[in-house]
Amino acid sequence: MKAPNGKPTKLSEKQWVQVRTPAFKEWFGDWEVDSRNTEVNRQIEDWAAGDILSSVILNIGKPSDVLLEHGVADLPITLTQMVINKAVNKKHDVSVKDLKDIVMSVQSPIAIFKDKAGSDTRIIVTEIRHSDGNVIAVIRMNTTRDGLEINDIRSIHPKRDSSIAYWVGDGLLLGLEKDKGRKWLENSVASNSRQPQVSTTFDDSIIYDSSKMSSVSKVVDDNGEPLVVYHGTQAESFNEFSENSYFTNKKETAERYSDQLQPDGIERTPNVYEVFLNIKKIKEMPMFSLYEDYASQLKKRGVNGTIAPMGNSGAYEFVVQSPNQIKSATDNTGAFSESGDIRFSKQDGDTETLETVSGDKSQLHISALTAPVLKHEAVEIIVNETRRKLALFGDLPINTISTESDLPAHIIKQAEKDGATGEIKAVYDPHTKTVYIVADRMTSRQNIEEAIAHEALGHYGVRVLLGKDVKKAFNQSGMPMFMTHWRDKIPSMKSVRNAWGDFPEVVLLSKLGSAKNHQGYEAAKGGDMDAALDVVNSIITEEKIEEIHRILQGRKPILAPVIADELSGENKLPIAYASILSEKLGLQVDNGIVQIVRAYHTDAGAFHRIAINPIFEGEIVEDQDYLIIDDTLAMGGTVTSLKGYIEINGGRVILASTLTGYPAAANIVVKENMIQSLRDKHGDELEEYLKKELEYGIEKLTQGEAGHIKATPSVDELRKRIVEAKREAGRDESSRRNTFPAPKDQINPNEPPSSEGVSDSEPPMLSRSPSSNNNEGSFSTTQELGKDVPDLY
Repeated sequence: MKAPNGKPTKLSEKQWVQVRTPAFKEWFGDWEVDSRNTEVNRQIEDWAAGDILSSVILNIGKPSDVLLEHGVADLPITLTQMVINKAVNKKHDVSVKDLKDIVMSVQSPIAIFKDKAGSDTRIIVTEIRHSDGNVIAVIRMNTTRDGLEINDIRSIHPKRDSSIAYWVGDGLLLGLEKDKGRKWLENSVASNSRQPQVSTTFDDSIIYDSSKMSSVSKVVDDNGEPLVVYHGTQAESFNEFSENSYFTNKKETAERYSDQLQPDGIERTPNVYEVFLNIKKIKEMPMFSLYEDYASQLKKRGVNGTIAPMGNSGAYEFVVQSPNQIKSATDNTGAFSESGDIRFSKQDGDTETLETVSGDKSQLHISALTAPVLKHEAVEIIVNETRRKLALFGDLPINTISTESDLPAHIIKQAEKDGATGEIKAVYDPHTKTVYIVADRMTSRQNIEEAIAHEALGHYGVRVLLGKDVKKAFNQSGMPMFMTHWRDKIPSMKSVRNAWGDFPEVVLLSKLGSAKNHQGYEAAKGGDMDAALDVVNSIITEEKIEEIHRILQGRKPILAPVIADELSGENKLPIAYASILSEKLGLQVDNGIVQIVRAYHTDAGAFHRIAINPIFEGEIVEDQDYLIIDDTLAMGGTVTSLKGYIEINGGRVILASTLTGYPAAANIVVKENMIQSLRDKHGDELEEYLKKELEYGIEKLTQGEAGHIKATPSVDELRKRIVEAKREAGRDESSRRNTFPAPKDQINPNEPPSSEGVSDSEPPMLSRSPSSNNNEGSFSTTQELGKDVPDLY
């Protein structure tokens, strides 16, 4: 189990679960927000100093209860460096100092508004005061970045009080903090005589209290999690501490102290209590100082605890004023009441499960605490329904068992070795290629389907599930609803794009159309390898080979040819080009990365290329460089999709080269001024539409794609053209087929992508660098196949 900073937790399993429950946070304070706040403050300081990688995106954390109650989706909130730069260095004039504690400010706002333009946006009014008004954060919900659903902060800027008063008058106010929020609104109304009259009396339903969130105990470990501290005593048992009790962070120190308290000649096991402390205003004291000497003075100043070093051993001494600041870290059932009883009893049946409070599907799924489970019969019915959805691809062995003890002996033994006994929900056995579902761990249909998706599709991999000839299996079976459903959950089942980073210009061997003049061109496109080799040899030159060699600078990437079907058959040109380049440069070729959903881009129009992206499958070597090889570069959609697939699965694409293409289109990366032009013309509506329809935003377009979109009069017109392209391709919502004839829209495919998209004078925009396959919550693909031990879920 992990702490918020990604390091192994120092808590026990039960403690890890318990400190994440709402009951604990109600008593202790929301330490997760506090920990995240500290980390983001550090990252913003690094950004200001230029010491942070351009690929880093700031994680604001999951929404607080206040945000959730007011409609913010239960997804991670992110903040990009582009938004920070816009706030600080461009038109908004927000200082780095203003952004200090931005996490706490967003998670604990003084007011929350809905957006007039749409229901998927929340406007957060923070306590941060600027000369132009309070700073607001605009959160766009349910967006997608790198295949993950998020809530994205799109803007941070001050807003005049008069403007906010208009929002109130328009009925957009969703929530108002009971103290700070009311005071802010009353002051803003009083200080602006020109604004409309706004009542500062509101229905109780919109009033909330966020005071407890902004007040968090300071007794946390270096991971940012609540710290377990110890109290040694000669008393055998008690349920409530006295005032001004002492604790230490070192268990051995407490044990030694307990030994010292034992009467001479009487041997007893040291009695040490393990507890959490709620000290929200803590005072650092000198070594060996006595709390009692300062207690009265500290209490007057609102200090409710102290910390002091105990010599140079790394041990510290904590003192708390009140018994209700102490709760047991071992003997409890989950409630953290205001009483002084350290056991803090709780109503039966209210115990939270790890899944309920962690929200982290990538952690080992432990549901052995209390959770309502489905009956075995119900689990079996759902398993069989899911199995039938997979029947098109052959028999999938899935066994439903009642309890973990019914698993094969070697799996139980592996669970013991991994320390996972009592925790298994599902397991894939590579020896028998069987998936086992443990019925008494299943709590819902979604629970079961996720387990099957993880084990069957994740660990088998699409290639193993469908057989070696993936394309043939898809062609025979079509695109069933099941695969459409699961490709949203599994990276290998959908087209993905990754951030451009500093991706270089595509190396073109010749101008577009030059290959078509060769007599063997049509045969090569239809699957004739000899013809393909003849075509490539007629185009490739030693100068171009030397150019690629020079760009590689000694690196040895794997050549990844685009293996695609055309209407006439399998296009052999990329494979032939890769084969010849491999000979010349001594590079390895991987012919195992294939399109499992075809796009048929040859001779297709611009909006077909934008609307229809190929989907790839195949094993990727993590941390390995790749060079993409294709026959033609028009708008770059195929290269971009393959780049995304390779990088999202752990590889690095360092270059692409094609036989032919538009020379100006070789600068494939969308430029920063193009991004800004699109936003200026179409606003947030374009970004929202692209992410909903294509699952990526403006910054992941190619320059050619962006040029065509910019030339489109409106987002509505773009939507119509995309719908028409998909309808002509047989891929609209009413058709789940897998064969896409090449439609031709009104843009001539023999012309350059767009004069807007091919300027060479603009610098490339630096965005996130290629990511490795470490996205928590994503499913494994074929790289799991090398394992010969059961994979526990």
